[in-house]
Amino acid sequence: MPGMSWPAVCRPETARSIAVLNQMLYSQWWTENEVKAAQHRQLIQLLRHAFAHVPFYRDRLRDLSKSNTLDEFQQAWQELPLLSRSDIQDHGPDLQAATLPDGHGPGTWSETSGTSGKPVRVLLSALYMGLQAAGNLRGYYWRQWDFGNRFACIRADKKNKAHYPDGTAVKGWGSIIAPIFRSGPGYYLDIHTDPSLQAEWLSRREPDYLMTYASNAMHVAQYCLDHDIRVESLKSLELVSETVTPEIRAVCEKAWGARVFANYGTREAGTVALECPDTGVYHTQAELVLVEVLHDDGRPCAVGETGRVVLTPLHNFAMPLLRYDIGDYAEVGEVCSCGRGLPVLRRVHGRQNELLHLPNGERFWLPFHGEVLTAVAPVRQYQIIQHGLDDIEVRLVVDGELSPDQEERLTARLQEDFRHPFPIRYTYVPSIPRSAGGKYQIFVSKIA
Repeated sequence: MPGMSWPAVCRPETARSIAVLNQMLYSQWWTENEVKAAQHRQLIQLLRHAFAHVPFYRDRLRDLSKSNTLDEFQQAWQELPLLSRSDIQDHGPDLQAATLPDGHGPGTWSETSGTSGKPVRVLLSALYMGLQAAGNLRGYYWRQWDFGNRFACIRADKKNKAHYPDGTAVKGWGSIIAPIFRSGPGYYLDIHTDPSLQAEWLSRREPDYLMTYASNAMHVAQYCLDHDIRVESLKSLELVSETVTPEIRAVCEKAWGARVFANYGTREAGTVALECPDTGVYHTQAELVLVEVLHDDGRPCAVGETGRVVLTPLHNFAMPLLRYDIGDYAEVGEVCSCGRGLPVLRRVHGRQNELLHLPNGERFWLPFHGEVLTAVAPVRQYQIIQHGLDDIEVRLVVDGELSPDQEERLTARLQEDFRHPFPIRYTYVPSIPRSAGGKYQIFVSKIA
């Protein structure tokens, strides 16, 4: 606040974020059972509000409202139908609360990028946005980022101001950090900028830290490797919005020698999980969101099993999302050796439409093929699309079409990773654009 140098006095909205952050830095060391008990208490508050004030849930929650014991509640909870994307799209007004508790409002609309289909719009309360800010602050603490250093962010430019060659320069790191901490300069660039120009911009801005989408980091890092461009100032990266594969992580570390941290989040629910700074697994942000990983028949997955990710943000009373099937898949992990009691996801695999389908019914996520393709030919960009069980299209951006011998060798290598001798056809295109939200899908399945 003006006139306050020491001790520091924050404005009410930022003081709330700091208070929550301090609680989260403490509660992360609770036992797994203590975390679950606290989640249950908050979930009861959310359900009472949804039952009383959200028309969509009045029938869905009747059985839960009759539960008298914890066992009865857990049984009724597991029988509660999952909330789908189409539910939100078709019943948006009925999912909005007629009223909010004091201090929760106002609400702000958040919209998904629409990469996997029609966009989803969700109303987020001001309180929930503040809690999310606290969760993101904890991520900075885990990564030990020094707020006095230089920060760069390459994401979708909604304000249409962060164009190359300068991008946008600000005094602080953005809306989360600037109201609380004095910080070094922040630099922003539109993610739709060509990777070659992004590489030049990074080498000129010399940031200590970079936040961007996983696929974008891969393309820029690969360009830096291919053209011997160094960004020696870069110490650490936070990769967001897309799945961070081991191959993407390896390319970034090879190009820049920087530590890579993954952030798993969604527009609808905010930050869901952050990479553990000690072990590399994902810790779900249990204070903010209840994360379930389920088999297709609804059974909870055990440690080591992979299932669909189902989310319940615990504090967004403006538009409660109860058991929201986000469309992602993840693998459940064991309790982390770091000592934090926050639930663990060992891996986040990606969306259902990123699964390769084999004729025998098997499905799996493909590995990253960047180095495989560049070893055969100077491929600058690629995308693999499965149109059917016997139809694979590989879109390539190259300086010149591949020779028949190069196509044959590339087909043999891809079929090895596909685990099946799919017929592969190549389409040569001038570019493969990102979505309006900046996302880029390396593999897309058109199979329902």
